[in-house]
Amino acid sequence: MVNQFNSKTLFNNISYLASQQGKKIGELEAAAGVSTGYISRTKEGNFKPGIEVVINIANELNVSVDTLLNSNLSELTPTEQYLRNLLERLISDTTKDKLDWNVETADSLNYIQPDENGNTGHPLFSVKTFMVPTEVEYPEEVTRPVFESRTFGNQTCIADDCFNLQLNYNTTLYLMSICKSVHQVGDPNAYAKELWISNNTEQQELYSNKGAETISHLIDELYTVVVESSKHPKIKHDLKSALDSYLENGIDEDLRGLPF
Repeated sequence: MVNQFNSKTLFNNISYLASQQGKKIGELEAAAGVSTGYISRTKEGNFKPGIEVVINIANELNVSVDTLLNSNLSELTPTEQYLRNLLERLISDTTKDKLDWNVETADSLNYIQPDENGNTGHPLFSVKTFMVPTEVEYPEEVTRPVFESRTFGNQTCIADDCFNLQLNYNTTLYLMSICKSVHQVGDPNAYAKELWISNNTEQQELYSNKGAETISHLIDELYTVVVESSKHPKIKHDLKSALDSYLENGIDEDLRGLPF
């Protein structure tokens, strides 16, 4: 990774983020443990700093190393900047086990059964009638619950575990791992990751790993850390407060019968 990145891109990103955050290059150099002028040497593109220095600078700027090295941050639109900040925060908080992502298996989503009124019980799925390709000459009309993704439309199947995260204001994030319902084996373009948001009355796709390369890699990174986090032991936040109280104060007889 260190040998492949563009030093000028790195310098431009450092300068841009430092300006946005009110920090000086000299402060970043001091925090990274390098001499004055070290970062400026990357400006011409001929000098590549060590990866440990890049990691330290990324930490100081609250940005992932991948983004710092590979994205032209100053060229992002305001919405892309907002989404980049969101994804970076989600990745960071997930890595630190601060977030309670819930898993939705591929089987449970691919075989959703609607009720007698056609309600699927999932805000991203609805019953649709549409044509699907077949192995014969003519497509077939089907009516079934489907997640109509931005990438594949109603030709979408769930490829792997998906995850949701409960936010404030009765709103939920959905991290979807999807594939095209009919595709050639081994076709990398037949798979995608999408991040959606829903408040149960309206839904919107926020971004996918098929979007602009400047931030699409963060969707893949988020999915990777969420999958890894799902393997970690978790304590529910509502119950953890009692354990925190014990760790701090031991068992207090006056608090035994009180609610959290």
